[in-house]
Amino acid sequence: MFKITLLGFLFVVSHVEAFQKIKIENYGQVKATISKDEMNRISVEGDRITQLFGIEDKFETELDEVNGQVFIKPLTIGKDPLSITIVTEEGITQDLILTPKKGPSEVILLQSKEGLKNQESIETSFYFKSLPIQQKVLKLFKQLAGEGRIRGFVKEENFDRFKYERTSKSPNLRVRPITVFKGREFTGIVAELVSTTCLPYLASPKEIYEEGDMAISFPQQILEPNSPVRIYILRKTGRE
Repeated sequence: MFKITLLGFLFVVSHVEAFQKIKIENYGQVKATISKDEMNRISVEGDRITQLFGIEDKFETELDEVNGQVFIKPLTIGKDPLSITIVTEEGITQDLILTPKKGPSEVILLQSKEGLKNQESIETSFYFKSLPIQQKVLKLFKQLAGEGRIRGFVKEENFDRFKYERTSKSPNLRVRPITVFKGREFTGIVAELVSTTCLPYLASPKEIYEEGDMAISFPQQILEPNSPVRIYILRKTGRE
C-alpha cells in the first residue's frame, strides 16, 4: 500500500537544530536519520518533490505542494528504519532509509551528484540494472503512477490509440489507453479500465492480458458501473 498526502500550504517546523546535506543519484538509495518525536523536513535542491511512496501506518507525512518539500514523522515505536521513495518534478526517483532517533527535528537536503539535466536513463543506470526484475517493475510502476516524465523514456504525445487498444477477454470490460512511455527495454502504458455492467464487477488482470505484457497494476479490482479506474501496463518494447 502507498500513502500520499498533498497539501497546498507550507508546514512550518519549529526548533530545527539538525541539518543533513546528502548527495543522491537518480534511482539510488541513501540513508538519513530523523527525529522520532517531531516533524522532519526533506527537500531536493533545485527541484520539487511531487510524490511520496511508503508503507501505510508507518509514518505521518505531509507534502508541501507549493514548495515541493516533504514533512515526515514516524508513527511506530522503536528504532526500526522507515523505507520511503520520493519522485520529483524533474523525474528523479530516490529511495530513502530513515532511522528514527531521539532529538529535535531534522532538515534533510538532497543534492543531485550530476545535476538534474545530466541524469542518465533509468534503464541504463547501474543501480537499476542490478535490481531483480520485480523491483525494476515496481519502480517503473511508481513512475507511471506519476504520469510526469520517466528519465530516458519518450512520452508519445500523439500515439496511435488503435495500436495500444486491447480487447478484453470479458465482455464486461473496456480498456482505453491514455499515455504511452517508451524506453529501450520497457514500454509503459497508462490506461483506463471501465466496467460496462450494471453492478459492481470484480476484475482480474488476466482478463486484459496480452502476449508481451510483463506486469499489470490494478489500484483496485472492484469496478463500479461506468466509473473508469486508472491502470498501468508494462510491456517489453517492440511487442506493442
